[in-house]
Amino acid sequence: MRQRSIHVVAAAVEETGGIGLRQQIPWHLPSDLKQFHAVTTASIDAGVQHAVIMGRKTWESLPTKVRPMPKRYNVVLIRDANYRENHQVPETVGVAASFHDALELVQHQGTKVDQIFIKGQFECDAFFPLHQLQQKFNVVKESKVKKENGVQFQLVEWERKNDESKTVNIWSSLLVDHTTPHEEMQYLDLIRKIPTQGVTREDRTVTGTLSIFGAQMRFNLRNNVFPLLTTKRVFWRGVAEELLWFISEDTNAQTLEKKKSISGTVTVPGTLEDCNHVKLVISDRSTASSGDTLVPTQVTGLKPGDFIHVFGDAHVYLNHAEPLQKQLTRIPRPFPTLHINPLKTSSIDEFSFEDCQLRDYHPQGTIKMAMAV
Repeated sequence: MRQRSIHVVAAAVEETGGIGLRQQIPWHLPSDLKQFHAVTTASIDAGVQHAVIMGRKTWESLPTKVRPMPKRYNVVLIRDANYRENHQVPETVGVAASFHDALELVQHQGTKVDQIFIKGQFECDAFFPLHQLQQKFNVVKESKVKKENGVQFQLVEWERKNDESKTVNIWSSLLVDHTTPHEEMQYLDLIRKIPTQGVTREDRTVTGTLSIFGAQMRFNLRNNVFPLLTTKRVFWRGVAEELLWFISEDTNAQTLEKKKSISGTVTVPGTLEDCNHVKLVISDRSTASSGDTLVPTQVTGLKPGDFIHVFGDAHVYLNHAEPLQKQLTRIPRPFPTLHINPLKTSSIDEFSFEDCQLRDYHPQGTIKMAMAV
């Protein structure tokens, strides 16, 4: 069976690795499009074309007039077995449930297909892992910095380091402009920074932590966006019920435990020092371990703006080092939205879990972390 060379084609923001926003490419660069067309259609032999493998979002972001992209064998990665029928995908386009299946489709094309290209996709909510690119590839060709439509960019070709068994090149358009990264990157940057720059401290659980002092994160809550981690699944009901428990001023942990239907997540007051009674005042700023913005705006008739979370002691428990490393390999997904019952406007005490509807939450898998007790 013939072994074809595989190329990855991606455009990314230089500082953040951003590659997409709301299922669209967040910039329009004619030179970038021209480069992609040239690289993926150039063939030595007549009657032979290249294959371009792409995800569903990339496929759907293509203008109708170039979907499928001409002079190339298009393959769409999608797990939905009915996607072709439901979205009128032409029979000339391959539809595969996995990358392995996509490669098999290309192999079935025989000599009609030469090389394989993988297409990836200013604010961004999808990201390319630039740190892995820089670790595993060398730059072999790069253009001068160009500017189009107010955006500076550079065309760069990368080649895998010291691996003769595979031929993988990456053509990337690195945008020079600084654009807004996914806000979850603030959290990932913190858990990357704390283990390397933090100091070892004892804690109330005697587990031990690595800690830095005075960290801060800022989140935009406009348009109902809710900053719930997407690089691991968060038990949303547990989060909401705990907040409502705090608001109710109930000191019986059993009340919360029954609602959350899980054990080991609630500290019984008196067992350990209650962190909710700790207040740090630094330069006239009061910091706390948790905060709420959306419910107060609902009952006061105001609109949510930004939520700024200031940490006094930002720490990582020593027994969480391994699962956090796993989380750092993941790329954030778009945040969900939170919709609060509009009929509840008179009192902060009248809200229940059913009044807080989380929508479009599509996180990556659960990462188990032992509870520090």
